[in-house]
Amino acid sequence: MICRHCGAQADEGDLFCAGCGAPLVDAAPGDAVSPLFSPGGGPSPEEPSSPARAQQAPGRRRLLLAGLGALVLLAAVAAVLLCRPGGTVTDVTRLEPDCLYLINSGENYEKIAVYSGTALVARADASYSFDLSMDRKVFSYVDTDGTLWRVTAAGATAITSGVERAILSDGGDAAAFQTAEGGVYLLADTGGAPVLLSDDCALENVTLSPDGSAAAFTTGVSSSAPAGLMLFLPGKDPVRVCGQGVPLALSDDGLLYYYQMSSVYNNRGDLYAYRDGVSTLLAERMLTELSMAVSRNRRELIFTSLGKCYLARDGAELILLSEAVQFFPGTPNGAASRLLSLSKYLTVSPADSFVDCVLYSQDGLYYLDENYSCSKLTDQVYAFTLSADRSRMLYQTREGDFYLLPDLRGGEPARLLLHLSGCRAYDTAPDLSITYYQESFEEGGPIYSLDLSGNTALVTERAEASLLSGYTDVFYFLTDGRLHYILPGESEIHVAASDTAVLSLFPAGPRALCYFTDGQGGWRPYCEESPGVFVPLETAA
Repeated sequence: MICRHCGAQADEGDLFCAGCGAPLVDAAPGDAVSPLFSPGGGPSPEEPSSPARAQQAPGRRRLLLAGLGALVLLAAVAAVLLCRPGGTVTDVTRLEPDCLYLINSGENYEKIAVYSGTALVARADASYSFDLSMDRKVFSYVDTDGTLWRVTAAGATAITSGVERAILSDGGDAAAFQTAEGGVYLLADTGGAPVLLSDDCALENVTLSPDGSAAAFTTGVSSSAPAGLMLFLPGKDPVRVCGQGVPLALSDDGLLYYYQMSSVYNNRGDLYAYRDGVSTLLAERMLTELSMAVSRNRRELIFTSLGKCYLARDGAELILLSEAVQFFPGTPNGAASRLLSLSKYLTVSPADSFVDCVLYSQDGLYYLDENYSCSKLTDQVYAFTLSADRSRMLYQTREGDFYLLPDLRGGEPARLLLHLSGCRAYDTAPDLSITYYQESFEEGGPIYSLDLSGNTALVTERAEASLLSGYTDVFYFLTDGRLHYILPGESEIHVAASDTAVLSLFPAGPRALCYFTDGQGGWRPYCEESPGVFVPLETAA
């Protein structure tokens, strides 16, 4: 197997490249187990492969690649499916509690509809540029006339005009945008006036602080002037930090992590922290951003340098996590889960720190305690799910065996719940009390249930798709185009009332979303209203 990022040779079965740390997307056929699922749910929908998302700021791409690790394979598969010309493309993500947005398009992703529950709150033609705040309460898009819109559960508000592309801050109260003339502006308050950052910069080279009041960006994009890393802080003129620097993360109080690429060592650079006009060298020959993760407050950074894994805290303190293992935190990393419905899985640590966090690596899973000390939880795994209270964990080995770790912070050791020779996918309840899994690697195989005592039962002989709803805790599955469901705490199978066949089944925030045929060769989306009851959603067609 060859790493597509650095070209290094990898051993069969490896999840991450030993050279650059990037996730290996070409898994061996016998190891095709979906590695990451959200607690209480199955695989989450992937992001549309639109030009807007491909052109987002490098800081966001770095956070995305570092935090999502092995999910790259799932995203690649989704990109192929979503790019079918002439088809209907839909992606759904939770906004405000019990909200979702829907993108419906043939080739251009130009139709957007935003719902509060099942009520339509905004609908418009849109360009390729759209974004979502970290807390999923704010959605933004640029329409075909160049107007930047801000959408919440209450409706849509026009922010400014003449916009080509835009990105939101984590909270959604600030935005950076680029005009057709090339200038990049910062809207520290979406109700205020924009501030010009640079007319020699590109939006993909802009990194915002969580609240959007500060920005780091590189210049020299469209001119012969030397490139430079600039920092803008509220009420001050932009200052030059260095030349040829790449911003990694920026905190609200102006702490900037950045690195300078080395011309000698491929895919490596020197890591610096900048604050109050002073740059401090933290590490030499750091692996590139593919192996980096940043806490949500942008004050902590996990990275690999010279074969050792470190945690940088507050731009000064360096903590050695491991001398041999490279970690990939399972935690919210900046914009990592903006348009991916993965927040339940990714939220395995407090918002502002890696403390009390699960770290995963080729060697297994580790736990980072309040003293920033690592302890090993398991050997190599292919999937793991934390309970809603993050006290215990269900994990799956590469052989497909299920283990329960009753206490994440020590105590009773992990115990085997079920010995398998492989497992294709699984869904588990938020408290891990019941797990539904498919043993066969073939589509349409049987589904079984597994409880915390290790008891198993056959649910159905055949299912084309399945999903555990985060809204009702109801387990749904499709057989021959018919939607079936099991209520929480029960084993009886019910059949949902429907006059037409169900083509697909997706998570829509906490709800389940189905696509029914409309009798004319098209699809019509239905959203879960109550257990087993679905209501139609009006699309933006």
